[in-house]
Amino acid sequence: MKIERLCRTVAVIQSDIGFLIKRGLKGEIMSDLHEFPYFEIEPNAFSPQAAQEMVSDNLKLCVEQITVLEKVDQGFTRYQVRLFPILFVCRNPRQIPGMQWLSHEKLMNLAFSSGHRKIFQQLDDWLLPV
Repeated sequence: MKIERLCRTVAVIQSDIGFLIKRGLKGEIMSDLHEFPYFEIEPNAFSPQAAQEMVSDNLKLCVEQITVLEKVDQGFTRYQVRLFPILFVCRNPRQIPGMQWLSHEKLMNLAFSSGHRKIFQQLDDWLLPV
């Protein structure tokens, strides 16, 4: 079986109402697992500025970068994925179809994909008073 390699920028967005999370839809590879919003990128094309623009363009959120988190490698089925997470703060959160804002406490009880669980575990060092 041929392994497909993917690269993704992961937007970990914190606001005063929680973190923005999406849940995999039935029939998708990550069905019922929770993940932070992410965007496909080309290998070696990771850029914090480009990530901020993707959040603005695709999610229509105004965010400020807090820090670049450690990259995470994740393998599943026939994929090898490199995740480049960035922690952002959003001062004007709004509802986004297919996503929800959840508190850090609620996130601790969710089923995450393995890569996004590793990202979540990095957040304790960066939780902001909002």
